Amino acid sequence: MASITKLQSGKYRARVRVGGQYRGESFSTKAAAKRWAAKIEGQLVDSSAGIKCKVAGMTVGNLVAAYRDEVAELPGAKTGRTKLASLKMLETRLADLRLERIDAGLDQFITRRQKEGAGGVTIAADLSFLSTVLRWASVVKNVAVDELAARRARSALTVRGMDTRSHQRDRMPSGDELQALYGHWAAMKRQKIPMERITKFALATGMRLGEICRIQIDDINWDARSVMIRERKDPKHKDRNDQVVPLVGESIDLAREQAGGRKSGRLFPYDSKSVGTSFVRATKELGFPGLRFHDMRHAATTEFFRMGLPIHLVAIITGHKSWENLRRYTELTAKDVHNHLARK
Repeated sequence: MASITKLQSGKYRARVRVGGQYRGESFSTKAAAKRWAAKIEGQLVDSSAGIKCKVAGMTVGNLVAAYRDEVAELPGAKTGRTKLASLKMLETRLADLRLERIDAGLDQFITRRQKEGAGGVTIAADLSFLSTVLRWASVVKNVAVDELAARRARSALTVRGMDTRSHQRDRMPSGDELQALYGHWAAMKRQKIPMERITKFALATGMRLGEICRIQIDDINWDARSVMIRERKDPKHKDRNDQVVPLVGESIDLAREQAGGRKSGRLFPYDSKSVGTSFVRATKELGFPGLRFHDMRHAATTEFFRMGLPIHLVAIITGHKSWENLRRYTELTAKDVHNHLARK
């Protein structure tokens, strides 16, 4: 099927899709766009199954658009916001990059991203997402594209002198910052979201914001002081990764206060994006640079170790599957070692 779209420039963009294969071109008139679309539709229909489809003029942007339509943005697809944003950017930036010029085009893409201030970690992530698209186009859609092009470009980042390793954050909220945040929210008469309670709950449990806002009251075992977290984030098991975790410290009391007399429904019935926005707005107004809600998870994990819990028990609370991942959320210092030895 062909679609004709009028662009802001006044030109017309024709996109053709037959059997999952895409092409796109821009024309000065709508009639020219229609004639081209009819011609290309015929070419695509005639392409033989089982043979890599070589479509002259197809661009990398076309493939990214197809991947978004058929995979990333399908109903029920659990594509993260970072990946979606990157795919949209790639579709726009690589809209005119022909498949036969992909290596040179990606080299230019990296250079432009560097000049814009993007770091090695960000560009490496973009190229990783693109690698998935190229692999999908080659294997699933039978398009004659060099599926290793993005991987080669990513490997070349280190040769360019770019650091592609994600650095561990060491930002945690101080006691004064937390008290200032609580006072800020308390003074907001129109504040409907219980930001102080949600923040304290995060500090007590180490849960991610999305997990907190998904908790169902029915999933809380008040006697056992535990809760079932549905579909907890796991890079290897994205579906049905349900975990029962203990509600430690003041978290059980905070949960009782929040539930009130309710027996069902979400414990914190608020959109996680709205909660995150409220947190960011407060930190900006108070002048706390770099503080994020996710830093509560770092603070909580560090506190679990300071309480004397061993690694395997902390992992039950946080959901981490390896010490390497868990260590990234821990900000213990030499002082903690001395404090631990002093208690013995």
